[in-house]
Amino acid sequence: MEVEYMTEDESNRVKSYIVGAGYNITSLAKAINMSREMLSNRISGKVDFGRTEMNKIATVLKSSPTEIFLENKLLKT
Repeated sequence: MEVEYMTEDESNRVKSYIVGAGYNITSLAKAINMSREMLSNRISGKVDFGRTEMNKIATVLKSSPTEIFLENKLLKT
């Protein structure tokens, strides 16, 4: 059984933040010094994001990690 670290809705929310900030997966990966494949695996939920990675992404996208990655999870609790 394969573990999913992000739901499809969460993944889509992250993608929308990326596009809204004028990036795509390739350009964001370059901006945070990560391989495109690694970032893609994290966004698709195959691999979990680390806190440092979330912070780097949020900084580049001019947002907060909570807003990008956790907004829906906080609303559900």
